Amino acid sequence: MPVKVKPQVKMGIERRKAIMSFIREYIREYHYAPSQREIAEGVGIAKTAATRHLDILVEEGKLEMTPGVYRSVRPVPRRRTS
Repeated sequence: MPVKVKPQVKMGIERRKAIMSFIREYIREYHYAPSQREIAEGVGIAKTAATRHLDILVEEGKLEMTPGVYRSVRPVPRRRTS
């Protein structure tokens, strides 16, 4: 039997995918990381919500951030499996 995912959880997962995509595209275009405010505006959410999602992405090992350093967010390189 398939596992049902709560709508809030599914929305959170989709937001984090959008954040990762935004960060990658921003870095590709500007050659430096976006600020948390720019991330929030780029995906259409509040800065506090963006901060919460960024913290989750760091915990999941998908992003790295240096505390107290502006524009320090960067995606962790994806590991290739053979």
